[in-house]
Amino acid sequence: VVEDESLVGFIIGSGGENIKKVRQEHDVEVSVLDGSPTKVVIRGETREQVAAARAQCEFVSKIIPVEQDMIGWMFGKAGRNIQEIKAKTGVVKITLYQETKLVVVGVRDAVETAATLLECHAQYFAVYQEMDRETSLIDKSFEELEINEKGRRKGKGGKGRSEKGQERSQEVESRPKGGKGKGRGAGSKTEESTGSKGTESKKGQGAWDSQGGGKARKGKGGKGK
Repeated sequence: VVEDESLVGFIIGSGGENIKKVRQEHDVEVSVLDGSPTKVVIRGETREQVAAARAQCEFVSKIIPVEQDMIGWMFGKAGRNIQEIKAKTGVVKITLYQETKLVVVGVRDAVETAATLLECHAQYFAVYQEMDRETSLIDKSFEELEINEKGRRKGKGGKGRSEKGQERSQEVESRPKGGKGKGRGAGSKTEESTGSKGTESKKGQGAWDSQGGGKARKGKGGKGK
């Protein structure tokens, strides 16, 4: 007798695949009788064959309550945890129901094994939270170290630029000023030109004096004569 009518499809399988598999593996006859409730009849030569065939047709569902903040942990990245549990146990379905329940569907033994694995995985959630908290603290510490290191580098860079600026200003102060050099050169030229003019002036004056003196002497001589 099938207690949950929603499980009849799993018992039969897609295109009757599960029924065919049971018949071939255990050499039995399996019939699904419609009604209310639905019945599955298994006939075989031995009790062992019938019992083994019944185990593969006895589908059940089990609800496992979980906290809402644990859903991501239970499923894993891209549902990897659920896929691994399904592959290991042979359950046909694990789904989320009403955001706080996991529904596991499969043959009885597989469902019990899957439920045990899920419950064990849930117990590690507290450990996962503590590890995640510690990881966050470590990441934060590294970020603070990086910020402090960048600040130190900037401080050293500013100091270096300031020292270079002071060295340049000292070099400029130690050099002779271009304006004074030019002024001195111009003064020398002026003195030279003035000296030459004075010389020329003296020469001219000497010539005039000699001429004038000559004229005076001539005049005086003429008078004397």
